Amino acid sequence: MPFSIERCRAAAASLAGQCLALAREDANGVYWVTAAHGPSPGTYAWLPQSDLYAGSGGIAAFLNEAASILGASEFRDCALSALRWSSSDARRRSDYGYYAGRLGLAHAMLRAHELTGDSQWVEESLRLAQGAAQFVTSAPCEDLLIGTAGAALGAMHVHAATGDRTIGRTAEDLLQRLVATARWTPEGACWDVRRDNIRGLCGLSHGSSGIGLVLLEAAAYFDQPAYRTLAFEAFRYESSFYDPVRLTWPDFRKAMYAMRPGFEAECLTTPDEFLLTPSVMEAWCHGAPGIGLARLRAFELCGEEWLADLKRAITRTEYTLPDCARTVTLCHGACGNAVLLLEAGRVMEEPRLVRLAEEAGGLAIVMCESGEQLTSGYPSLGDAVELSLMMGNAGAGYFLLQLLSGEVPNVLFPRLNGHSAASVPLSEGDVVRTLTASLLPRTMQAIGQRAEPAASEFFTQWRTREESLAFCARQAPAAGADNEQRREEARLRMRDDWPSLILAYVQEVRVRSGNASFEQLDDPLRQPLRLASYVRLWSDEVQGTSLLRVAGNTVIDMPLTPLAVAVLREFETTNVPEKVIRKIVDDIGDDDGSAFEAVRRQIVEAVRAGLLEVAVSPAVPTAALSGSV
Repeated sequence: MPFSIERCRAAAASLAGQCLALAREDANGVYWVTAAHGPSPGTYAWLPQSDLYAGSGGIAAFLNEAASILGASEFRDCALSALRWSSSDARRRSDYGYYAGRLGLAHAMLRAHELTGDSQWVEESLRLAQGAAQFVTSAPCEDLLIGTAGAALGAMHVHAATGDRTIGRTAEDLLQRLVATARWTPEGACWDVRRDNIRGLCGLSHGSSGIGLVLLEAAAYFDQPAYRTLAFEAFRYESSFYDPVRLTWPDFRKAMYAMRPGFEAECLTTPDEFLLTPSVMEAWCHGAPGIGLARLRAFELCGEEWLADLKRAITRTEYTLPDCARTVTLCHGACGNAVLLLEAGRVMEEPRLVRLAEEAGGLAIVMCESGEQLTSGYPSLGDAVELSLMMGNAGAGYFLLQLLSGEVPNVLFPRLNGHSAASVPLSEGDVVRTLTASLLPRTMQAIGQRAEPAASEFFTQWRTREESLAFCARQAPAAGADNEQRREEARLRMRDDWPSLILAYVQEVRVRSGNASFEQLDDPLRQPLRLASYVRLWSDEVQGTSLLRVAGNTVIDMPLTPLAVAVLREFETTNVPEKVIRKIVDDIGDDDGSAFEAVRRQIVEAVRAGLLEVAVSPAVPTAALSGSV
């Protein structure tokens, strides 16, 4: 059935009316009970919540827009009461994220001011933003959804509306944290490098696209081109992993696997291929639709440099839209995916894309007309009524309002307007210097102390990662840090070459299990052993020989005793413990048998520490780290 404005208005009004019918009220105002993740994967609890993503604040944002587009005052009254309740609830919390905290809710209140002209909402927005400076150190991560990037975006919106200098400075401090925490890889910049991912995430909600989007907005708002350059490094990271076979970007998450009951037992038989192979998800949160929105904003602000990525994202989203027809939520459903098509169609003046977005909206319209309950974004909820903005009915209603009017702000794509002078100028050279210091911290500290003129001259413009590393190698001898530079670069290359963060975690679990079995054997030293795949020996003239070990998202440097060095060196070329013992005993002599026992004990201790592993256990091929050290 062709899209019609009348049917779209009726469906949006039906969804808004459902929110009114299910509203609850207490002394602080109107609220709703919505689904929240429970203590274990796949479980949920029904709670009053205040945030944009899953709580009453997001439903209020929908009703506020519905009141304007549909001309229903009862929607406005309910929305404003819900914002008051949400503000009261949020002020008891110290979460300042955008979608899950106070600063996103503050932005919703600024929109209430735009729609009503009532200045109390500006004042309430500022009250919610108070204390946001603490989030610079307390934010749980850097992402758009719950972390530093989203908080910076919300803070910039509040600053743009109020001019409050404190919140403006907080926004800059949050952005500086994004610079300081970036993982500068050979592929580009990423942030989420938890041990239960394969590598730093792609995508809008948790990955490089979302953080890049915020950096783009910051570059334009504060007139700081350095943020744009870092945003492009984030996009370059994602582009390097575009899969030309699947025609999309990878989802590097393995968190749900790592959170499952019995995970450690499964590790023993899980193929390495699984831990190295990303999955695919096509949604606002992860995949082409969200990545496309970030590239669309880059197209608006910066021109055609990322147009190829944008077209790939549009094509992929269009292709996969029928696959998400059953779920019409914003976070990961047909309506959320269609936001890219709607926005791109309007910005690029392509009516065909707008029509495709209207067809996606038609799915929600048909469900409303038939009385069918819209499926939430939580698979195990079944037919339960979930009203939230990102995971439920309010989000579908919000998208229908976007189809009706281009004046409805895109909650998945919160553009920032206006400009402000930055309190502290930031150059591209400043960003490169910070990124380089994250790669070789001690080397850069020595260069800053003893070769600062050279550093000041070099870090005046954008430099590539390899140029920066080469500069450090040239300057390290003059700074008295040549040994330190070689050691730090060895750790860096080893980290770069390690193929999967979660594989390092799983390997540790495997080694622990293998060690337990090893010690239960009557004669454990008859088992073939080898140097663990995530360790390498490293020697220099100053610190001697130590062990470099992949540990989650970093590489640590472990000191070794001379006997441990001798034992581990032998296991680089043989996996027979008896041969190692004989070789070392012959080298050092053993008149009373004490050397034999010392070497044997050292081998057992190395196995217990995970430095040696049973050679028949699964392992990453040595070639995976070739050339690392």
